[in-house]
Amino acid sequence: MTHQSLIKIAILIAKAALTGILVWLIASRIDFSSALALIGTLDTVVVVQAGLIFLGGYAIGGYRLILVLRMFGRSCSFAKGFKINLSGLFLGQVLLTFISGDAFRVWQLTKLDIDLRTAGTAIFLDRAMGSVGMIALAGLGLAPLLGIIENPLMAWGSILAVAVGITGVVIFVVLGVVVPDRLRTIRYFGAVVELASANRFAWLAPRQSTAAMVASLLIHLLIVLAVYVLAHGFGLDITYFQCFMVVPIIMFLSMLPISFSGWGVREGMMIVAFELLGYPADKALAIGITLGLIMIAISLPGGLLWLQTRREGIK
Repeated sequence: MTHQSLIKIAILIAKAALTGILVWLIASRIDFSSALALIGTLDTVVVVQAGLIFLGGYAIGGYRLILVLRMFGRSCSFAKGFKINLSGLFLGQVLLTFISGDAFRVWQLTKLDIDLRTAGTAIFLDRAMGSVGMIALAGLGLAPLLGIIENPLMAWGSILAVAVGITGVVIFVVLGVVVPDRLRTIRYFGAVVELASANRFAWLAPRQSTAAMVASLLIHLLIVLAVYVLAHGFGLDITYFQCFMVVPIIMFLSMLPISFSGWGVREGMMIVAFELLGYPADKALAIGITLGLIMIAISLPGGLLWLQTRREGIK
């Protein structure tokens, strides 16, 4: 077994352990059966509404991918971009990490006669722009959120999370613009810089990059809307602004590659955030679980597209 294989196994074990610990901590505080019972009473219409909102977000994501490809002088139809994103979502859910989904998206772009390097850089930039949009909204919601957090440790933790995200964005920009060429030859550092250099394509195409950032913001605002719809479906008298304060930072933390597809992190943060807003933990847990299940359900058509792609590859 190679050194890289051992590292991958170690990472999977660590993720499994952390996911298990998070689920255990949640279960030790809240009765899962109560949350599951709540999910069973949720109106199907509400589930469909939230699912369609999510689907709309992924459709906008397909358009963002088109915009990113245009920055590299490449083209892609909306239907193809949407299919690639949906298939990537499926693999991200099945293989329990968004990185797997992104790797598949890179491979799909190479089938459009886009070279591997350009495809990888484009998907990285697409993911980065989505993260920037999420961090921007988390930053906007942080100030009012701090006004209701009484625990100093929790307040500083929230500030740190957003600060780390903003720092990551700044480093992303700096590495791609001002790093001397001689540092790019360093083995691993050079690879990181090469990916970060993708941002120069955004600077050279202001129209496409602006539209892509607007698309990113719309996607995350739709996620907030989906949570708002689910919350009302569970009988919570919550405002959209309250959801806006907490959902972006929840989704940002759940995107960190420390658990399987965000499970455990998303639900735990949902409980903490909604309790801060004065809402019961069991309903917050029900929202988090339903959100994850909807993402899996939406990804299933992407699975059919993935199977179709595999059959075409075999032929």
